[in-house]
Amino acid sequence: MLDDKDIEKVKLLIETNINNNSLFLPQVYSDEEYVVRSQKKRPKHKLPPFVAHRGGKYMKDRKDSLLHIIGKMNAAERWFFLYVDNLLEFETNEAVVRNSDLTNTQLGYKTKAYKSLHKRGLIKRIKREHYMINPDMVIPLETYPIVKKKWDSI
Repeated sequence: MLDDKDIEKVKLLIETNINNNSLFLPQVYSDEEYVVRSQKKRPKHKLPPFVAHRGGKYMKDRKDSLLHIIGKMNAAERWFFLYVDNLLEFETNEAVVRNSDLTNTQLGYKTKAYKSLHKRGLIKRIKREHYMINPDMVIPLETYPIVKKKWDSI
């Protein structure tokens, strides 16, 4: 077994790992040797490192999922939706799409795509060059009630 000196070492390692927020895993293989493995606990994040989208128990049908909807879009719709999503302010679900930053081809895509995405209830124009994505599809985790109220009022 471990002698008093080794036990003190193990106690010191346990205290150090507890103070460092680590997980301490001692393993004794024989009377004279032991191995200590220490593993740092993963930090808990307030928000996940990804955008929450509609899915799970709130979906009536898999056809309502955002991934399924994006998969069914044509090239212009997909480009515009992902372009707006890339510029999105996550607190407000709004994006500013400047016409001066777009090529003539992209302007044509934007015009065609907005009409069909608006009919499907995915994107709304707030004012010139300002767009909002439906908060039920791309969910702003901390400000959902405020954003949903604004979406419904537009």
